[in-house]
Amino acid sequence: DGFSLTVSFILIIANLMRVYFWYGKQFDPVLLLQSLAMLAAQLALVHICTVYPSKGQQGRTLRDLDARHFWLYEDFGSYATIVLFATWVLTLLTLACQSHKLYFELLGFVSLSLEATLAVPQLRENWRHRSVGGLSPVLVLLWALGDLCKAVYFQLNDTPPQFLMCTALQLLVDVGIIAQYLMYHSPPPR
Repeated sequence: DGFSLTVSFILIIANLMRVYFWYGKQFDPVLLLQSLAMLAAQLALVHICTVYPSKGQQGRTLRDLDARHFWLYEDFGSYATIVLFATWVLTLLTLACQSHKLYFELLGFVSLSLEATLAVPQLRENWRHRSVGGLSPVLVLLWALGDLCKAVYFQLNDTPPQFLMCTALQLLVDVGIIAQYLMYHSPPPR
């Protein structure tokens, strides 16, 4: 029950949007492949969660039309329907707006901002509880290192500015969580 399907939903939507952003901007194809790989990985995780559902998922399908349990289904078909619907909406929007540069700029900013703010709930929970209990310092440092490497890659490879701006936001959140770790972490008793 420690895995959040909401994270998968956010990553699926963000990376789906990034695929359409690539269609309008034609940036580094490696970043397109990364988005496609992330989509496949998150859909695989969602499928695994339908094979081994949590208590909140059991007995729920998209047909229930219960907003309180959105994205908490026991069948993969419900998830696939939502992803296909989002793909359909993005396709229609992209076709309707393909001659508008601003559409693609906004699409890129929204997609990358969604991904950039994934750690904000962790930052908020740490602050609310004044604790970093259960949070691995290695994980936090690897987040920050990964985001720093992304920033360098984006700078060196002339990517659209949305990538660097949103990575800067991720780094700020990382620094905030590291600061919380330093403030709230108590060393084990001797």
